[in-house]
Amino acid sequence: MLIPLVLGIWGLIAFRIFKAVEGNNTPSYVSAPTPVFNEEVEKRDTYELKLNYRDPFLRKLYQPPAAKTAEKKPKKVTVKKTVTKIPLKWPELNYKGTITKSDSRELLCIVEINRQVFFLRRNEIQGDVKLLEIYEDSVRVSYRGKEKKVITKQSS
Repeated sequence: MLIPLVLGIWGLIAFRIFKAVEGNNTPSYVSAPTPVFNEEVEKRDTYELKLNYRDPFLRKLYQPPAAKTAEKKPKKVTVKKTVTKIPLKWPELNYKGTITKSDSRELLCIVEINRQVFFLRRNEIQGDVKLLEIYEDSVRVSYRGKEKKVITKQSS
């Protein structure tokens, strides 16, 4: 007996919610009719302001600017040249160490340029990279006119 009573109450609640949500299917807004324009344009009256009163700040009568009859000279246009500097992108450089030849005591430097290993002497050029000085822990190189002390020796 309790089950039919509970089902009846929940059915009534669901019916009222459904009825409220469903409601009336008519839209709640009414669109106004679009106005029809005549293609004939009415000739409007033109008005001219008479500015013959005192200026409250300068306390003088208003003087309209005189009409210029002279032709306007064209302004000279100056073009500014903008120079954008492209940043110099150095190749990937790693200093690996030095090797000495026993017979000539000449230092050979092991340098990795863009993941390729090269054996370079002082003032030798590989690509755009020139080896300027060789130190124990680093080298000084130049690339496209810029100098850089490069990269301490990597311990492997």
